[in-house]
Amino acid sequence: MYASEGKLKKSYISYLICAILLVHADTFAYGIYADLLESDVKANFIFYFSKFVNWPKNKLNPALKYIDLCVHDADSFAPHFSSLKQKTVQKYELRLLPFSDTHTCHLLYINTSDEVQIKALLKIIDKQPVLTIGESENFCELGGMIRFYKQNNKIRFEINMNAAMQANIEISSQLLKIAKIYHPN
Repeated sequence: MYASEGKLKKSYISYLICAILLVHADTFAYGIYADLLESDVKANFIFYFSKFVNWPKNKLNPALKYIDLCVHDADSFAPHFSSLKQKTVQKYELRLLPFSDTHTCHLLYINTSDEVQIKALLKIIDKQPVLTIGESENFCELGGMIRFYKQNNKIRFEINMNAAMQANIEISSQLLKIAKIYHPN
């Protein structure tokens, strides 16, 4: 096999994997799995978000075994994440933790609409490479990175690129293609 053929094969396989993942994300976005609860759909979205995000090398190094999904108010939302247990992301096991230590979090799901609480939580992780996800109407405006919202009874998401860049998190163009991009006023 020639070197260019190997590169072409790897490129084709990478493209195929991305296409498959996008098809699944798109399926959830358009509500085809109507029998799933809204919270389960959000949990699956979060899993797919983790596959299309690159953290800085110091946050995600080879010595780590886990990608930590921290959840604010974990008691009320944790059951919806049970389907994600033992799934892998970028060769790391996805681990669900209550939010307490920002040094281990790779993703933080903020399950509140209380602006004061959101601001306080975002301030704790200010500019750290933690992908923040929430659902408050003004989550992106407050500095969050990904916000869930409903449109025509379907779960959609909005991405705040400025917040992601400030935290040194790269979001894949494939994810950006199916997202609404937040633009500050």
